[in-house]
Amino acid sequence: MGNNEYGDELFIYSMSLKENMDEKSQAIDIADTAVVGGVSYSFQKIHMFDGSVSVIVPEQFVEMNEESAKLKYPSDYRPQCIYTNYNGALNIAFSLLDYPFDKNQIEEQISEWEMGIKQANPAYVFLTRKTEVLDVVKIGYFEYKSDAQDDKVYNFVFIISACKKLLLGVFNCPFEQHKDWRQLVVRMILSIKEKTSE
Repeated sequence: MGNNEYGDELFIYSMSLKENMDEKSQAIDIADTAVVGGVSYSFQKIHMFDGSVSVIVPEQFVEMNEESAKLKYPSDYRPQCIYTNYNGALNIAFSLLDYPFDKNQIEEQISEWEMGIKQANPAYVFLTRKTEVLDVVKIGYFEYKSDAQDDKVYNFVFIISACKKLLLGVFNCPFEQHKDWRQLVVRMILSIKEKTSE
């Protein structure tokens, strides 16, 4: 591997999400629109986990059926709620893990999840791991590049506390689109609300 093969990427991800976000960026709203890769996206609010948690995602995303979910996530520990675009290239998924959890455990947990993926997939290129507070929401996250057939895939894995439980999420897209999606994904994360706070 050449010294500069991932140099620019690693420099970009050495900065925090806050440094990479526009000053006016905030939680996505259903009235917002965005253009990524020449496609215009509008947004919808979806409710998950028996209505206890909501999040705003593109209207073009639909819930992945069970057969497709098994193919994309062959592990029995696949995400509980998966939303995808028409061709499966863009995905955002969520799991609410049923054990007590608070924001003070985020840093430890995100490190453990990253280590597990590194050990299982040593060829993946890991870009960063951080814990930040954005708009009063504490987020632990890591980003990595994986392979899918002849393409490179960008993965953004995050943890927040919701309903006093660990909410684990993952977004993935073709790597060439990741710079446009990265900020938008963070804005979607900031839109996550518990039922009692809506």
